[in-house]
Amino acid sequence: MIGGQYKNIVLVGLVIGGFLVYMILTTFWVVGDISKNRSCVKTCDTPITKGK
Repeated sequence: MIGGQYKNIVLVGLVIGGFLVYMILTTFWVVGDISKNRSCVKTCDTPITKGK
């Protein structure tokens, strides 16, 4: 069995490790969107013009 008598410590470590991997992946995803001009950081500052 995984961890033996330290099963709870191993499970908590896996959860924290999974969360860190998730944060790293989403950070790279957001940085990629910003660098490709697909993010609201660069597009929401433009004023909205009314149609005719």
